Amino acid sequence: MTMKNVPALVAAMALFLNTNVYCQKEITITPVNKQISRGMQPGYTVNIPEAKLKDIHQAMKKYLEDNTRARIKESDGETVIYGAVNKNFSSKPFIIYSKLYETNEGVEFTAFVTEDSLTFIDENSEAEKVKALKKSLHEFAADQYRKIVTVTLNVEKDKLNVLKKTLNKQVTAENDNVGDISKNQREIESSNAKRDENKVQQASKLEQLMHQEKTFDEISDKKSPEHDLAAKNLKKFKGDKKDLEKEAEKLGNNIDENNADIKLLENKNEELKKQQEDSKKKVEDQEAVVKKVEDILNGIK
Repeated sequence: MTMKNVPALVAAMALFLNTNVYCQKEITITPVNKQISRGMQPGYTVNIPEAKLKDIHQAMKKYLEDNTRARIKESDGETVIYGAVNKNFSSKPFIIYSKLYETNEGVEFTAFVTEDSLTFIDENSEAEKVKALKKSLHEFAADQYRKIVTVTLNVEKDKLNVLKKTLNKQVTAENDNVGDISKNQREIESSNAKRDENKVQQASKLEQLMHQEKTFDEISDKKSPEHDLAAKNLKKFKGDKKDLEKEAEKLGNNIDENNADIKLLENKNEELKKQQEDSKKKVEDQEAVVKKVEDILNGIK
């Protein structure tokens, strides 16, 4: 592998790692038997992908308290909801014992539900109750997962917008440089036209000057008014010729400066083109990441 291939390989690996960070996580409800304050009891566990313990803890309490006057008790990592109400599950208030545990993948949420404070719902309970309990747990987990992925999506969209803005700035800078190059080229054309005209004027002025020098030399009376006038006109013609030479030099300098500016702007545009290619690749890669997260969000059931 040549060194010039290394950046492309690094970029490809970065995209692979970035897109594979965001993978669809399945939400499943699993019946379990675990130790709670009421001893070993049956319950149901759901894993909430990418979640944080404190966020799920607050969301769980709010979810369980909705539309109820439930009383909450927390002790030794266990949250107990007394008087929870869910008509889809039971016509009377019930008790929920819940435990949260943060894992590398997210948060494990386990619920233990009893209507009479003695018997806990398990796979042998009434099918409709089990179905309603699993449905509630799944809906809660899916809703929390959606919120998490939505936050992630917004972050990735912000990254994409930043990359697009960078690309747009590079394109705008290149276009501005192209405009400046055109302006410099027009100034060069104008200076060349003026310089051509200046050459004609210098030739004419040189002819006038030579004629005036001849006139001046032919006046024998150095003290006559004619001699003074000839001297005055000769001086003026020399001054005019010198002004034309200075103007020609200034026009030449302007042409040189404009050519130098054009070269500088062209070099900048070459660099901007390279930057744009890099930015376009980053935008494409980030669009792939955003699409991946959108697919995950849309796929949460």
